[in-house]
Amino acid sequence: MIRTRQNGFTLIELMIVVAIIGILSTIGYSSYKDSIVKTNRAQAKVALEGLAGAMERYYSENNSYKDAGFTSAGGAIPLSNKVPKDGTNKYYVLTIVSAAAQTYSLKATAQTNTPQAGDGDLTLTSTGVRKWGSQDSWKD
Repeated sequence: MIRTRQNGFTLIELMIVVAIIGILSTIGYSSYKDSIVKTNRAQAKVALEGLAGAMERYYSENNSYKDAGFTSAGGAIPLSNKVPKDGTNKYYVLTIVSAAAQTYSLKATAQTNTPQAGDGDLTLTSTGVRKWGSQDSWKD
């Protein structure tokens, strides 16, 4: 009997390759998702800083932060209060938590049903205090 060598892969070899691809794609997807969340958080930080700048401009013209809200005529706040400004998916909503004569507090609230859900809210005050969730700073 003459044996001929067959070319190809065995089922075990194919299963090993599929398992390796599965493991690598799981690691890659979680890293990708983490980078998306960080990018969205960075956009919210920039938007809060822009909102703080608008509050400061309002204060320089009116000598008060009070009435610098979304609904006031000529208010300092940009028209769109969602982050990011472009695109259809909004990951954060910007709000003025409080605005008194000499102080203000701003907040970017993470939206549910988005990658940001559970990421924690970002806050910024007129004294420069920045908080992310329960942390005392915006550092990642």
